[in-house]
Amino acid sequence: MVTPKISLFATAARPQNWRMFYDSIGENDVAWEVVFVGPNPPDYELPDNFVYVKTNVKPAQCAEIAIRHASGDLIMWVCDDMRFTTDHPLDEMYRVYREAEDELTVVSAILNDPEISTWNHFYGGDLTSPEVALCGMMSKRVWLDVGGVDRRFVALTWDLDVTLGVLARGGKVVYSDVHVDMDYVLPNDPTSKGTILHSEQRWWDRQFLDGVWTENGKVRKERVGPHEPFDDEDLLTKSQHPRGHWKYQNERLNKLASLVTKYKMRQWRSKTFGRLYRFTVRVSPRPISNVLAKLWANRVG
Repeated sequence: MVTPKISLFATAARPQNWRMFYDSIGENDVAWEVVFVGPNPPDYELPDNFVYVKTNVKPAQCAEIAIRHASGDLIMWVCDDMRFTTDHPLDEMYRVYREAEDELTVVSAILNDPEISTWNHFYGGDLTSPEVALCGMMSKRVWLDVGGVDRRFVALTWDLDVTLGVLARGGKVVYSDVHVDMDYVLPNDPTSKGTILHSEQRWWDRQFLDGVWTENGKVRKERVGPHEPFDDEDLLTKSQHPRGHWKYQNERLNKLASLVTKYKMRQWRSKTFGRLYRFTVRVSPRPISNVLAKLWANRVG
């Protein structure tokens, strides 16, 4: 059997982290590559097996672009503020995948955080909800068959959508002994930690995810509605609707919308008004919460 190449891919905007991430992979017998897509090119030379694609489009679209540049038979979603803390992590992930003897398998890493015990479920804390994957590794052929990243995601939770698509086809999530640190901060560089994408965009993306996969708080066995792929035209240059903050076709304006100072301002706004908004939606009658959700959708788009 020919050992497949593993393509680790990510939406990545912090090149100061990339050496740390790359070095944490270490030595592995299985062939591998890294494919990062995002707005900020590194000011140093990358290794031969490190592919970088420059674009200012929205994060979910960056993930789709990364997959299209990935040459591996197996793919693995990662992020650029994480590091592996297990030796030979890709060899271990591949071993688990091979021993599963099922192409419809998603192999998950394990988070180094003893305070989080139910992170690996669709609903955190609900052990009856489906298991999902952290830094999932899976067949690229299966990924393409499921549909990849739905264009209606702005930044997050598209990995859950793909994972549930695999489960709906009779697949499974299995866990490796590979451990990772997330939101890792480089010494003396607080900007190396993740941005506020989670607090800003997760509400929209999670709402869409729940809309196609859940009913009355329960996860469906099949997805509702067709998958909407990204258009090939202008994939690298224009964020496709809904666009979130990545709505400008001008590169300078997109960079301005993504500045750290503006993130800080939006973070403050999120903490003050965002929490109030989400609380209002939760406690409001369904007709009112539906109106609020539509207003939020128009804001994101």
